[in-house]
Amino acid sequence: MKFDPDDPNLTAYALGELEGEERAAVEAQVAHSEEARRIVDETRAAAFVLSDELRKEANAWSLEELWRAVVAMRQRALTIRMPHRSQWVRRATLALAALLVVGLSLPLILYKPNGSVPGNGSKPRPDGITFTSIPGANADEPGMGLALAGSQPIGLSADASGVVHAPFVEVARAPISSFPLEARSGGYAAVSRAIAEGRLPSPQSVRIEELVNAFAYKVEPPAGDAALAARVEAAACPWNPKHQLARIAVRTRDQTAATTQPSIVARDARAVVEFNPRRVGSYRLLGFESRMASPEDADHGASLASGQTLTALYEIAPPPSGAAQPAESLRYLSSRQLTPAADSDELLTVRLTHRPAPSAPLRTGEVALRHSTATPDLASEDFRFASAVAALGLVLRDSPNKGAATLDMAISLAQGSLGDDPRRERAQFVELVRQAQKLSKKT
Repeated sequence: MKFDPDDPNLTAYALGELEGEERAAVEAQVAHSEEARRIVDETRAAAFVLSDELRKEANAWSLEELWRAVVAMRQRALTIRMPHRSQWVRRATLALAALLVVGLSLPLILYKPNGSVPGNGSKPRPDGITFTSIPGANADEPGMGLALAGSQPIGLSADASGVVHAPFVEVARAPISSFPLEARSGGYAAVSRAIAEGRLPSPQSVRIEELVNAFAYKVEPPAGDAALAARVEAAACPWNPKHQLARIAVRTRDQTAATTQPSIVARDARAVVEFNPRRVGSYRLLGFESRMASPEDADHGASLASGQTLTALYEIAPPPSGAAQPAESLRYLSSRQLTPAADSDELLTVRLTHRPAPSAPLRTGEVALRHSTATPDLASEDFRFASAVAALGLVLRDSPNKGAATLDMAISLAQGSLGDDPRRERAQFVELVRQAQKLSKKT
């Protein structure tokens, strides 16, 4: 059985994040490969050691500060040359980061943002960003269910090297896309480890969604007793200016001061995105290929702990003239006819669904994203930085949809969106891309 040391699923398996077929596949690797067993054992041991140390610091830091510290520590360990016996230290930091992401074992204190928090409801702002808190509406009530009839299997294709790429999907065929609200970041650790060891990572090990979600982004916490908050924005796509890039950022509510253990606040959580055929011809979700092998995989939800964030990116192509429309009854389509909502400037609508408890009814809320003519330099710092990370992923995967994306572009976008970077994790990302640039010139 072929073993890939860059496989981010090794980290996810060591921390108990995998289920079903993914877990079985890694177990088979571990059973047949001594190297795979060593990586898993070292990851688990390192997570145990470092989690105990950071637990002592958790009482002094907010969730965002703690996350930033872990990312910075992990990146430092991955980029410093170490003797072979110290390789486990590198994996230790990435393991602990993933451990924090899934909310295991660390008692986190209440994060208190500065300033006022927007109330429930969707309110467009002058900067093109729409913020909403997702209320606890019951999806089982009339009118609150999800119209999933337009969600169809995505035809994934593999290139000559066996790397799977998600193609653009025509809105006429599938006006709805969905993905689990699952924040994994092991893929970034695998890429960092490979580059630190003087080699480019294997393309199949590069998972764009895990690269993007390895960093902290600013998302206002939910208002009131809402479980989820979303922030969405769009601007011209940096690697294809004729397209738009939409960013969907989700955050769960923070743990209350009275809670002594981390609390999983959203179960079966997923995002369902409906595209307006008047504004969108086709779309592509960046990453998540490993969880789109079948409609069942795409529709599975995930569990989110308190204070977690997740970011997803869609590249959106404009509609061609005279495009055919499917027969669906959705927000923008009804019986082959465009609805009045389709004539608005809305680009898409994001619906977030979750259960607050295993036996609780499904709850949902939604927010619309408006069409934007903004260039990337007018978008938020988080948008530009997430774009930079995605550009790195597109290049390392040698994606057929990378357009004009280059490592120079990733560096330029990241340098222009460092923002408040006290622990230099974004600056260290720039250094990582520069190292990748040097390695690419040698190959």
